[in-house]
Amino acid sequence: MSKKKTKRRSISVKGITYQRITNYCERQDPPESISGYIEGLVAAHLLHREPVPAEVTCKPKPQKEKEEEPIVSSQFTF
Repeated sequence: MSKKKTKRRSISVKGITYQRITNYCERQDPPESISGYIEGLVAAHLLHREPVPAEVTCKPKPQKEKEEEPIVSSQFTF
């Protein structure tokens, strides 16, 4: 396992796995989101292995200071 901390918040799965999950979620009544389904599976799996809630380490993405752009008001007629 790499010691470098990653900032990605996505995972990759094989195409066939993604399609099977998509098909399953679409067949539910009401349809379920893929992310909600996966979150539920992971949470249920971890519940059996980690009875104590894990410490939350995700920090919100820092906001970049935007330079204020001048407001230009114009009318164009063609």
